[in-house]
Amino acid sequence: MPLDALRGHREIYHRLLHELATRPSHAYLFSGPRGVGKSLVAPDSVILRRIVLPATLPYIMAGIKLAVGRAVVGMVIAEFFTSISGLGAIIINSANNFDTATMFVPIIVLMVLAVGLNALLGWFERFVAPWQDEIAGRN
Repeated sequence: MPLDALRGHREIYHRLLHELATRPSHAYLFSGPRGVGKSLVAPDSVILRRIVLPATLPYIMAGIKLAVGRAVVGMVIAEFFTSISGLGAIIINSANNFDTATMFVPIIVLMVLAVGLNALLGWFERFVAPWQDEIAGRN
């Protein structure tokens, strides 16, 4: 396969990952708290640091969690279409050869990757916003 064809697949791969990973985080970020006004008579930096950022952290973290999940799915889908190498190619090649045992290995690896990333993000959310556990009732 010529190198130019690989570059085209790589560009499509990166665009697909970018679109699947960033759209949910933007949607959650902009649906966060609105209407924090100047009625508090505080400078913009204090309003941002003390009110807006703590209030938007749950939305930011929810967007990041959705983005990571969609990025993993997008990575596999892009590898299905390009089928050059990677876990998606192993799944496609094993399915075409009716080798179910080999086909399920990358699926399990992807499942462990997704669960591990979700747990890591949960730990990071508890580290960054410890007050969220009390608010959500997850003591």
